[in-house]
Amino acid sequence: RWSIVQYGVQSFYDNHATLCVYVVALGLNRLMTETMKNYVGYLRPIFYEKCQPDENYEYCTANDSGGRKSFPSGHASMSFCGLS
Repeated sequence: RWSIVQYGVQSFYDNHATLCVYVVALGLNRLMTETMKNYVGYLRPIFYEKCQPDENYEYCTANDSGGRKSFPSGHASMSFCGLS
């Protein structure tokens, strides 16, 4: 009987530790990905459609800041982090 109770408590702590590691890893991954996206600033394929530039292509007329966050891919980094 003692081994069943001990196994349940140990299993709870193992599950809690695993969950904490994944939450911290995914949070750090998201932070680093968004920091790199803001630093790199590659254009998305639909940048000109979202930006609606003026006739000289110098300034955006639309108020959308997501057009320059193409690289690195958030989906790819989350998948790599979750599966590794």
